Amino acid sequence: MPNTPTANFIRSRMLSGTHNLVHGVSVRLHGDARSESVRSGILSKAGLTPGSYAGVKQIHGANIAVLSDGRLDGADVSDGVVTRQTGYVVGVKTADCVPVILADTAHGVIGAVHAGWRGTAGGVVKEAVRVMLSLGATGESIHAFIGPHIGACCYTVDESRASQFMNMFGPSAPVAYRQEEVWHLGLGTANRIQLIEAGVKPANIDHIVSCTSCQIDRFYS
Repeated sequence: MPNTPTANFIRSRMLSGTHNLVHGVSVRLHGDARSESVRSGILSKAGLTPGSYAGVKQIHGANIAVLSDGRLDGADVSDGVVTRQTGYVVGVKTADCVPVILADTAHGVIGAVHAGWRGTAGGVVKEAVRVMLSLGATGESIHAFIGPHIGACCYTVDESRASQFMNMFGPSAPVAYRQEEVWHLGLGTANRIQLIEAGVKPANIDHIVSCTSCQIDRFYS
């Protein structure tokens, strides 16, 4: 689908190009996707069948559900869904948390992930890649789109949480930093690093640097 102003959806040029993957991140204008009726409207606007949606409960963890044979196993305890079954739309609901769309179009495996700070600390995108590989995807063929989320500019945390992420990623990684006596955390950067650690090529990651908190008129936060 083209990335046109009238559509309003946030899309990856990489996934919209040679991969021709129908995907997108909705914005405030579309309404609150936690409502089933609103979500159905969003899917219709995107040219998708509302009844084909497969989502998960989202508990801020690191489990990934698998959709196969029309069944979504683990939906109540997961923060992402992966499938190679056609005819379904996989998705997650986010505001400030990080939405990650994964696709290996060469092998027909796709996924959607919700990564909050707990899920990121638990390596939820790494788990999603692991599940994709188990379904036939390859690390070199997986492409990832990190959508709009709260940026480090606005996401302030206490020293304990900052230390947790510095211990995970190392003090030199641009994930947690201190500015004017306040600690900031970059969840998008953390997930990008984890995707690379999981085997996704850096060139295959499209990271939208767009802060939902800075743009409260455009996004939910």
